[in-house]
Amino acid sequence: MLDLDNGEYDWWGNEGIKRLVARFREILPAAPRGLYITGVAGSGKTALAVALANAYNDAVWEQRKQRYAAASEDEQLMVFPADRAAGGARYIDHVMAVDWMRAVNLYRLMPRERTDAENEWIARLEEASSSKLWLIDDFGAGELTPMARDFTEGVIRALYNNSALCIITSNVSLEGVAKIWNEPIRSRLIEMCVPVELTGRDRRGRK
Repeated sequence: MLDLDNGEYDWWGNEGIKRLVARFREILPAAPRGLYITGVAGSGKTALAVALANAYNDAVWEQRKQRYAAASEDEQLMVFPADRAAGGARYIDHVMAVDWMRAVNLYRLMPRERTDAENEWIARLEEASSSKLWLIDDFGAGELTPMARDFTEGVIRALYNNSALCIITSNVSLEGVAKIWNEPIRSRLIEMCVPVELTGRDRRGRK
């Protein structure tokens, strides 16, 4: 599991990223805005997003453990029945991870061409519930057809309207979003997300 503190990633000594990570962790899980992470290939965008998502799940779990421990026996039975049966507060995954290229490719198919699980996954993405942290990786990947643009605008609108917390990684800067999609998408993303740029060489080629 990727961990923010295990020393494996130093984010190339970027002090701005370290401060951002610290701030993000302080306000978890009630951060009012998301993050839009850009950088060259291999700079650690996905690694940072996954580590932050893990930190988010840990923070939610810690709060759940505290609420469970403070609850009376009757409250535990009423509010946390499954936890009570398991003998303690359960770890629940509150992150909805989305491979954007997979999403776009699935959306190009007719519903009857997808499995039931795939249709359910697309429906959850289109609804963008605020009960999840949305981790959208490689945003902008895939063939940018008119259908893909409509799908993209619908998902971003749902995230925006539902005030959903999201972490988005992309090779496309926020300034470049309007050129690829349109100005409404760029405008919503700017209001929703703090821009984060990772600098440095391709980490994957590092010896």
